[in-house]
Amino acid sequence: MTQDEPTAVEPVETSGDQLRSFLELPSALADEYKMHISPDDGIRVRTVDPPNVVMCDVRILPDAVEYSGDETVVGIPHKNLKRQVGFARKGYADETGDPVTLRPEGRELGIEVDRIDSPVTSDGTLYTVDTDAIREEPNIPELDLPVVAKVDVKDLKEIAERVDGTQKIAHIHFSASEGDFIASYETADGGGEYVFEGLAMDSEGGELGSEAETIDGSLYSTDYIVRCLKAIDAAKVDTVKVHIGNEFPVRFQFQNSRLGIEGSFMVAPRVQQ
Repeated sequence: MTQDEPTAVEPVETSGDQLRSFLELPSALADEYKMHISPDDGIRVRTVDPPNVVMCDVRILPDAVEYSGDETVVGIPHKNLKRQVGFARKGYADETGDPVTLRPEGRELGIEVDRIDSPVTSDGTLYTVDTDAIREEPNIPELDLPVVAKVDVKDLKEIAERVDGTQKIAHIHFSASEGDFIASYETADGGGEYVFEGLAMDSEGGELGSEAETIDGSLYSTDYIVRCLKAIDAAKVDTVKVHIGNEFPVRFQFQNSRLGIEGSFMVAPRVQQ
């Protein structure tokens, strides 16, 4: 079923904290995107930025939302949805915030916010986007990236922001050496590196073997890296795993177990001249 069919679907029961945190993720890449809603897959968004540098695949797990209808696809105008959902408070009265009910029906999305311990409720309608007018969703490749590092997203975001703020043109490089995960950078004035000691592991989470003891990695534009890390941090994730390989995209894999959110960003490397 698509949004253009007139048949109403069952309501989707979520919350302010869950939905607002989730919406931080695709906002890093697109103003419009397709939102898939199904009992088997929860709420899912796959999108790519206009230059085709960054792809994301994010979802709210089916066990974390209440929905029993048929699968449907809704064309989301991001800013408008975020504005209406913003009436729902995060973390108010319980861990997940004010209840939010979504009612997709044809080209409209009903949005009801019930503020806990308040006489005020919000019942609005969002005019959605024709799904045929939204660019095709990306096919995100399954890459065999040999090295993974579990890092604190706030540390990595701060590093990327510091590098990005130094020059108009700045690049960050992820690599691994003797069990250390390294974020180094290059600008017009020089460079440097930040070492996460002992955090580089193989793709299964074990110690690096000799064939992956040193990974030269790739060079990335800090603008794209900062954009992804800010979105991940805003979604209040528990963990971030950085997957790297030689001359490959970098993949940020993350999860918010409390809110049932998981997903990944994949950033293409800078083309070497």
